[in-house]
Amino acid sequence: MSLAVNLVISMDAVLPNATAKSLYSQKLTAIGTDSATWSVSAGSLPAGLNMNADGTISGTPPYEGTSKFTVKADIGNGLASEKELSLTVTSPAVKPRISLPKTSSIILAGQSYTFQPAVTGTAPITWAVKGNLPPGLTLDSSTGKLSGTITATDEGKYAHVSHALLVHSHSNQQRRN
Repeated sequence: MSLAVNLVISMDAVLPNATAKSLYSQKLTAIGTDSATWSVSAGSLPAGLNMNADGTISGTPPYEGTSKFTVKADIGNGLASEKELSLTVTSPAVKPRISLPKTSSIILAGQSYTFQPAVTGTAPITWAVKGNLPPGLTLDSSTGKLSGTITATDEGKYAHVSHALLVHSHSNQQRRN
């Protein structure tokens, strides 16, 4: 009596992205066994990544790019399965940096005002105000543009409006006063 085993690599053809200069680890699995010996049978992994015999792809890729390669799960006795995979290494997120003028702006009630701070970083970037803006001013949360006509008549109440903006890019956050 012989036992038939159906060995199938149970991974999507596209692996989760890796990030350049960050540790990556992804374990491959095969249906039909827990004890397959894994290898790369064609192509190559992105630079900086290796495959362990247990099916774990790990390491720290140094730069961006996409690699296509074929992996093999082998349980011996001629039972093996291969699958072509793709792995993309993306650029690391760049923490937002805001550039503000070194001089202050004096804004009078009834006067139109527009201010567009310069920012660098990895998109998407969102903006928010910490505290309150003077009545009549609004902040565009997608561009960071501060604009409007101040309607406050309480002179001096908003004499010092700092550029306290919160800028978010991915999971990074920077506050600039």
